Amino acid sequence: MRVVALLPYESSADSLTGDDHTEVFRELLAAGQLDDLRIADGTVTPASVVPDAEILLVADYDLGVADPEVIRFLIDTVRNDDVSAALATRPVTDTIKRLDPDGTLHNTWDRDRLRELRSPLCCRMAPATRLGRIPGIADLPPDSVRLVADTVAVVDS
Repeated sequence: MRVVALLPYESSADSLTGDDHTEVFRELLAAGQLDDLRIADGTVTPASVVPDAEILLVADYDLGVADPEVIRFLIDTVRNDDVSAALATRPVTDTIKRLDPDGTLHNTWDRDRLRELRSPLCCRMAPATRLGRIPGIADLPPDSVRLVADTVAVVDS
């Protein structure tokens, strides 16, 4: 299956320099885990950018990037399991409080029940084709996305 990573086009500057996502994707490309690395903005369709891709890795600069080993595991999960997409998560370490609409501070949320999402979204080309645009995390039904722990221990097990 052809695997292609998509980086968002953020500015007129060369976006293939210096950011964490690009460095991780370049490492995966050099190791033969990716077939191509492309820059695309939100106005293009996946079929016009990568018509022969079967699996997309979509970078989200609003999220931290997962480790390369975890991204390899995401690719394998989408390639070998019956899921449309996979996304890395990691434990929440911040203290998160619940607020009422009026600003009243309440209890602290239990961190054991919370996860932080990590980039990239790894998905089959079919959901992107149905959307007619490059998918984001919010575009896919929750039951179609497999969440994977962002730890090497998961990959090694």
